[in-house]
Amino acid sequence: MALEKAELPPQHSQVDLNDVYDATTLSEETPRWARKINIPPSQWTAIDVKTRLRFICYSYEKTFTNGLLFMLLLIYFLRSFGVEHKITLQTDNGEEFGGKSVDKLEYLNRRVFAPLKAELLHIPRGKKEYQAFVECSHQTDDNEFYIPQIECCSDLKEFYFRALRWEFMYNTRRHHSTLGMTPYRKLRTQMQISKQVALFQ
Repeated sequence: MALEKAELPPQHSQVDLNDVYDATTLSEETPRWARKINIPPSQWTAIDVKTRLRFICYSYEKTFTNGLLFMLLLIYFLRSFGVEHKITLQTDNGEEFGGKSVDKLEYLNRRVFAPLKAELLHIPRGKKEYQAFVECSHQTDDNEFYIPQIECCSDLKEFYFRALRWEFMYNTRRHHSTLGMTPYRKLRTQMQISKQVALFQ
């Protein structure tokens, strides 16, 4: 589960669910406006630990079905860009990612992920630090996207446009201090891949 295990990007991603209406971070007015224009409350995020390239989706329900669909969509998306090596997806033990059942995790890996040359990994219970990269990225979303931009959106369509633009900017233009470059540029140092991979849609 450590960074060193990701030999080839995008190979090992941390996956998590974020509450868009986080009352501990946003002002009272921001979630109120988000509800008024019907912004989905759940943000699904995957971040490649080696390059910090991020992939984001939204949903109105926090369910296992939506979690599984997000992970499958990510796998098929990466395969469409010629990524052929094994892909591992690391999550917490939330029900939206299969829950705490070892049998369910084994079934998912055997019947769903293995045929796609992928694997679902659950972190040990109570070890939030294992998800440090994706957790940190949620804070970045709050500070650099939700707080300054949600109240600028006139409707849901504009929110989706701004969210897509934010994802692309994060991946291709925002300098990452740890990497010394953007996530997409880091990815290009490892493999030749279209810039469209930075726009998960």
